Amino acid sequence: MIKRAEPIYPPSALAAGVDGVVRLRTTVATDGTVRTATLLSGSRLLAPAAIEAVTQWRYTPFTVDGRPVAASFEVEVPFVLPRREGRDPEADSLASTAFHGQLEECQRLLGARSLGEAAAPCLALPDLAEKLPPDRQLERAHAHEAVGMLHFSRAAYAESLAAFQRALAVRQSVSRADDADLGMAYHAVAWGYRMAGNSVEARRNYEIAETTLRKSLEWVNTLEEKTASSRELHEEFRQRYTRNLQTILTDLVALLKQTGDTEAAAAAQLRLDALNRPR
Repeated sequence: MIKRAEPIYPPSALAAGVDGVVRLRTTVATDGTVRTATLLSGSRLLAPAAIEAVTQWRYTPFTVDGRPVAASFEVEVPFVLPRREGRDPEADSLASTAFHGQLEECQRLLGARSLGEAAAPCLALPDLAEKLPPDRQLERAHAHEAVGMLHFSRAAYAESLAAFQRALAVRQSVSRADDADLGMAYHAVAWGYRMAGNSVEARRNYEIAETTLRKSLEWVNTLEEKTASSRELHEEFRQRYTRNLQTILTDLVALLKQTGDTEAAAAAQLRLDALNRPR
């Protein structure tokens, strides 16, 4: 490597306390320039900054028998949060490992519908999350969402709603108004209210969720697409946010029909139909 550009830490990732390594597969042309950088693993909050940095890297051209050739290989871009005053880095690392291990186990068991076995790891998550540094709010939201899913799967709807509300409160404290995950947190709360029989609050939260996801799509459309890999990543965002919005609208239409508001249901159906049309 003859030139390395360091990534700029995204403010949204700093606010959420997100760090870690982003792994990319790069393609380097015969002149040593990076032509593509495709995400393999790592946080979606960090990926655009990693791709932006890597596409500015330069290499001495790779050669075979003395002739320049294109090359493809993996690179890692680390993101390390600034040191937290007054905290023990080793203890923080152990707390993070314990939390993520339990979260993975909780999600695995929920996915397998092993609800009895899932109870212990899922219910332990909020306490484990509180042992993390104060800025690791994203993990706290994940903890409450996992508890909400456990209770929802067990048809304990009041407890599920309470957990989803706690997760939403955490996300509201750190998220921008166009954050898709914030929109899905509103969707989960709407879901909880609907199952608890409160159609008024369910509708209000569905509508906020829809507004938030539409802002997320608008945000993606403002992103610069300087490379093929960034275009690919942004298209993935568009597709995911569109699917989320379709899910929200499908649920909203069903709720409005259930409550007898046929006019609003028809309007929401038109918005859903517009999303379902091929681009």
